[in-house]
Amino acid sequence: MGAGAAAGLAASVQSAGADDLKAAVNSMTEDNKKKLTDALEYVNHWQENKVHYGGNELLCAARCNLGRVRALLDEGAYKDCLGKALCAAAEDPVEGNAIGFLLLERGADPNWDGPDGYNSLFFVMDHGNIELLIKMLEHGATVEGDSNANVRRVFDSNSQIKDAFQGRLFKLAEMWGKASAEERDKEVAELKLSPEAKSY
Repeated sequence: MGAGAAAGLAASVQSAGADDLKAAVNSMTEDNKKKLTDALEYVNHWQENKVHYGGNELLCAARCNLGRVRALLDEGAYKDCLGKALCAAAEDPVEGNAIGFLLLERGADPNWDGPDGYNSLFFVMDHGNIELLIKMLEHGATVEGDSNANVRRVFDSNSQIKDAFQGRLFKLAEMWGKASAEERDKEVAELKLSPEAKSY
């Protein structure tokens, strides 16, 4: 059930009696009750945080609701902020990075730069998200060039970060285009065995 359907349900709830509503909910399967609960929670979250997201529902949905992201993309909404939405998906992965993967499939720029000089690759590396990093690299993400000057400065100037797991992810991104598939697979396998590796 998407946000639109939940909003419609909420409107009908206001006109229905409590007994009618209880009967309708009680007749639902457990799966549908969960979908209804999730949809209502999302609608509530969106309404409470609309200002925080600058009125951009895709940024909100990218943090928590794959179905709503898909619906917004199908509607052609928010095409100009797919890269920014990718950052939101990287920070709070849902369903094994399904939202991040979908955004990439629908054209999100894996090299999107934020106004603060940090980009989607930085968010992914900062959150230790190996799977999304790999998918972004497969879609053309790179740490080369001017767009990564701030990211490179952070990793080069801070030995704690450079030597930490995030630094190893940065090294993976650096070697991605130059290494053979075998070398990349070996590095990825080692990273996945690391205790800092996060599984989404």
